[in-house]
Amino acid sequence: MKRRYAAAIAALMLLPASQALAVKTSLWTQDGAEDFLTGDVTGVTVTSDGQVLLGAAWDSVVTGLPDVAQIWCLARDSKGRVYFGTGDQGRIYRWSQGSKAQLVWDTGASEIVSLAVDANDNVYAGGSPGGVV
Repeated sequence: MKRRYAAAIAALMLLPASQALAVKTSLWTQDGAEDFLTGDVTGVTVTSDGQVLLGAAWDSVVTGLPDVAQIWCLARDSKGRVYFGTGDQGRIYRWSQGSKAQLVWDTGASEIVSLAVDANDNVYAGGSPGGVV
């Protein structure tokens, strides 16, 4: 009699547990960028071929810079300072760790599409249109 009572109690205890483990399996396929863009893409970047990559942080170096629509190029000098060339305004900014980015040259070009730094930390910039260095 004790065995029947114990078996009945065990069965009653296992009945809710079996229901708790029940889940429905679902499967879906993402075939392209438009599939990902229908969801929440906060903090990530979706490439044109559908790759999901870590996106830029809201507190990035260029947050709050006026008239910076695009950054086309970057270069670093021997002291660790980073220069970046921007689009739509053709400006070159310099950033050092621990400080904010500051404008170092408003070139007058539409875009700065290339930057190079030589051994003496001289910065060279290529502007577009026209290919002006």
